[in-house]
Amino acid sequence: MNILIIILLIIVIFFLINNTILKKKAEKSKQEFIDNWGVPKKDEYYNFHAINRYFKNNQHRSEAFQIISDKTKIDLDLEDVFKYIDRTSSKVGQHYQPHP
Repeated sequence: MNILIIILLIIVIFFLINNTILKKKAEKSKQEFIDNWGVPKKDEYYNFHAINRYFKNNQHRSEAFQIISDKTKIDLDLEDVFKYIDRTSSKVGQHYQPHP
């Protein structure tokens, strides 16, 4: 009888500790999300050559409403604009490469 009570007590303690740890992780993630909301990314690598290749080889390119020429892209510094407005966590057409 005493062993059952001890085992039950250990299970309850384990559950409470686990629940507390999960709540702390969730709160930490929430605070990190709030702190980083709307903040431009720093130290992010963008492989624009790979992005360009992805777009040019995509079958839906012919259905694009407007395609900006390379000269216009350079004149408007669209790569810098993209870097500023990008808030995604995964990027189609990009692959991870560490900073040089």
